[in-house]
Amino acid sequence: IATLLRRLEWSEAGLREVCGALDAGQDASRPSLVILKFSKKVTSRRQWFEDLARAVASPMGVEVAANRADGCFGRTGHNGVALCGTPAASVVAAVIVARIAEAAIGACRKSDVDTFC
Repeated sequence: IATLLRRLEWSEAGLREVCGALDAGQDASRPSLVILKFSKKVTSRRQWFEDLARAVASPMGVEVAANRADGCFGRTGHNGVALCGTPAASVVAAVIVARIAEAAIGACRKSDVDTFC
């Protein structure tokens, strides 16, 4: 995780500071749902994105599921992921996944396919 944090220009101390600032009081142990979606309307799964979300969220004790999405002409499918866990862990996992995915999409013009690059 330290290597990935450095790539995001973030430190372990910064991560701990963010987690400490997210003091939810009595709600700290209640399950929370965080949804990450692609900004354009897609209905086909992006396996690389789901794998990234699992790799980041699982060590934090956050579960990952695929979002349901409605597309053009009545198509249904998936768009992004849903993260479920404690409030602090879910939010931090979502931020890390979003930052890494944003960098990955910017680095490759084939982000719309499962093989990525």
